Amino acid sequence: MKNNNFGYLVREGVRGIFQHGFMSFAAVCVTVACLIIVGSFSLILYNVNTMVRDLEKENEILVYIDESYSEAEAKSVGSQINLIDNVAKAEFVSREQALDHFVEEQGDATLFDGVQSTNFRDRFVVTLEDNSKMQQTIERLTKEMKEAARLLQFELAAQLRDEIQRLERGEDPTAADTSERKAAAKTRKGRRKYKN
Repeated sequence: MKNNNFGYLVREGVRGIFQHGFMSFAAVCVTVACLIIVGSFSLILYNVNTMVRDLEKENEILVYIDESYSEAEAKSVGSQINLIDNVAKAEFVSREQALDHFVEEQGDATLFDGVQSTNFRDRFVVTLEDNSKMQQTIERLTKEMKEAARLLQFELAAQLRDEIQRLERGEDPTAADTSERKAAAKTRKGRRKYKN
């Protein structure tokens, strides 16, 4: 029974390798080839998954703001964009930044010396959390942007209403603040007294 110990098994295994040398060599080569093939496919699969995840993080949507909006009005839209599901981040890019980025991409700044930032539009660079929901997110963004435009038009209508009321009261609607309006109103009263 002593012959059945571990040492005996190892000796018999080594002796068998040398007795059947070609078969042993073939078995080792097949095992190594299988390990190389499985390892290579595993590495390729891991790298492809990593690249896809990195591309998903870089996938962005550009949301352009209406040209008629001021920069402050355009920035106010960002809070609504960030509230949308599946939006990881919404970064504001002003017209000036868009121009700088465009010139930098072209490489030769001298070609664009006469280009003004007013030729560009304010925008948001929106990064998504899950790209499989991109279409739903785009539809939601479109809806929110239309709603924001409607709200800003209400604000514009309110401003126009206030200017009309000032005109009806005889005030200067272009005066920047109340003190200028009061001064303009006093000047008009003085002119009326002088004419009378």
